[in-house]
Amino acid sequence: MKNSNKSELFRFARGSQNPLYLIINFLKKRNVYLKIIIAFALSLSLAYLSAPGLPGKVPELKAGEVAPRDIIAPFDFPVYKDDETLQIERETAISEVAPIYSINHQITEIALTHNQNFFQIMGGILKKKRPTSVDKQGISLPEFSWSILANDKARADIEDAVSMMIESVMSQGVLSDRSSLESEGISSISIANAKGEKEILLSDVITIEGIEDYLLTLAEDYFPSDEEKARTAAVIARMMIRANLERNTVATKHRIDEVLSRISPIKYWVLKDEKIVEAHKRVTKEQEIALVSLNENITSIRYATIWLGRAFLILSIVTILGIYIAKTHPEIYENNRNLVAIAIILVILVFISRMVMQFITPSYNYASLLFPAAFASIIITVFFDLQAGLVMALLAGMMGGIVTGLDMGVTLSAVAGAITGSLSTFKIKHYSGLIKAGIMVVGVISLVVLLIGLVRVQPISQILSMMLWAGLGGAFSVFLAWVTIPAFERIMGLSSSIRLIGLSDLNHPLLRKLAIEAPGSYHHSINVGELASRACEVIGCNALLTRVGGYYHDIGKLKNPSYFSENQPPDIKPHDKLSPQMSSLVIKKHVEDGVDFGREWGLPDVIIDMIRKHHGTFLISFFYKVALDEDRHGVVEETDFRYPGPKPDTKESTILMIADAAESAVRSLSNPEPTNIRRTIRTIVENRLNDGQFDDSPLTLKEINKATDVIIEATTVMYHTRIKYAETGA
Repeated sequence: MKNSNKSELFRFARGSQNPLYLIINFLKKRNVYLKIIIAFALSLSLAYLSAPGLPGKVPELKAGEVAPRDIIAPFDFPVYKDDETLQIERETAISEVAPIYSINHQITEIALTHNQNFFQIMGGILKKKRPTSVDKQGISLPEFSWSILANDKARADIEDAVSMMIESVMSQGVLSDRSSLESEGISSISIANAKGEKEILLSDVITIEGIEDYLLTLAEDYFPSDEEKARTAAVIARMMIRANLERNTVATKHRIDEVLSRISPIKYWVLKDEKIVEAHKRVTKEQEIALVSLNENITSIRYATIWLGRAFLILSIVTILGIYIAKTHPEIYENNRNLVAIAIILVILVFISRMVMQFITPSYNYASLLFPAAFASIIITVFFDLQAGLVMALLAGMMGGIVTGLDMGVTLSAVAGAITGSLSTFKIKHYSGLIKAGIMVVGVISLVVLLIGLVRVQPISQILSMMLWAGLGGAFSVFLAWVTIPAFERIMGLSSSIRLIGLSDLNHPLLRKLAIEAPGSYHHSINVGELASRACEVIGCNALLTRVGGYYHDIGKLKNPSYFSENQPPDIKPHDKLSPQMSSLVIKKHVEDGVDFGREWGLPDVIIDMIRKHHGTFLISFFYKVALDEDRHGVVEETDFRYPGPKPDTKESTILMIADAAESAVRSLSNPEPTNIRRTIRTIVENRLNDGQFDDSPLTLKEINKATDVIIEATTVMYHTRIKYAETGA
């Protein structure tokens, strides 16, 4: 697992493998196929949510009403059975399914074994000429049976007969009783065996109850001329035979499912151009059902057509938006999590609008003006920038037109409100600023609606009603943004300008802690934030984000502040007591510690990523050279002296890397003349460029040079040599 994934999981789930955050981390990957999936999923979702109620239904006349006109079938369509009829058919079909029983052959084998054991015991008992009741071991047989069984040959004949009777009877299957099945209304059962199934009337099934007569009949076939032997065999067989038919509920359910699947919900088909109802005649119950079925089929067919059309229209808009973002905002486009956040915003926007259209607009004519387009543009502006917010304003306005059936009044007011929302929030510093933004949005939307009403020459009452609904829509947009901004920050790991401004306050507890416990690192961090933000302003990336990243990039030094030169008194050098390898580990550890501090203090993921990447995988050259000088066995590995990375992959994190290294190097110059400063910073940038630290960065060489010039200029102002004035005596 990557460190970035660990960061989010720690922050939101404290290390648990929460599927939601694993998915969010997966979305960070720069996978073009995933972007295509996001675009398709968004388009289909918006098309589904924006689909209006469909026109073209025929009048649903009730039985007994007079048809005003002929109604002709426009296409083939099925007429469905009503629920009651379908239920009756299903219940009838289920009642006709004979429950399936299986023969448990193991019970048969047990019966045969018991029979064999019985006759062995009888042989032992009958060795005595006159066995007592104790000798008989509780075996209940007629007295004449004992006399017959005393004869070895007769006993053997009876044993064979009983064995054959057991096999004959139990191979057919024996029920314990049939009364419980009769109470269920079952008249037959199916008995399954190796050869297949055989359905038998319940009255013909052998049961334990009343089996004696059947066994006596079988025994008489074996001993036709000796009634006492037949009765003895029948009694013994009754003692051995057990019920061996067991209900197979799985097979029975499968049979019922098969039968139910063959029941068609379709009553009959109406063919194209067939006359369903004739004009000026009473509608029958059957015709009423046919009209309902026709409307159901009109809905599904037309809905599918319109839905697909909308889907491709919206896909085209989304594709254009994606290309625009890729060209103008690569930092947004490269992170799939940002794209998913934009998609979620659009889905929320259209979902709310669809609910308004479905449940409120039918009762209030102008409720469609509630469309909260400004919500989407405010969210995008606060999380990204003004340019992205204005593009979202246009897109949200277009979606408003689509949802409301291409209502130009809704589209124009939505675009005006959304643009106002972006313009009034792109420099917002606190949530209270949303109140001012809400007032401006409501005012602009109301004014636009007023002008539209005047152009259409609508009555004043209608214009006032439109202004009321539009104003409510503007206020609702801002309220929705107020509620969802913290949710997006927490769930999606995004950082709003409001939150970043709060973190840039130098009185933030974590910055105060850094100032007290590691004052050198604190001043270094403030300078780095200033340098980095100036560079970002010049090349057009997020200056506020980079400033905050600079402020917090070295918070990991709080763990061991005295091991970093900016916090060390002149006479204390703790690294003198450590090996180069150990010193390298201590230095590298501040990156990991910074990530941990960031999680602990709840810093945004984007700031934690900047902490992680501000050194990339660059070499800690000082201790590496010391290690090489001390190495006598050739065991020093360069990788042991490199930061763990990853390399910076955004403009902001790249600028932070340059500013951090530049400030540290210039601070340590003994002669910070402008030429020395320029040479030092140029060397720093070239070394990192040659080392491949900018390989993953979207910055161009032109932008790197421009940013470097700004940092050189600002650093020269910070650290130029001051004029020494002669001291004068008091």
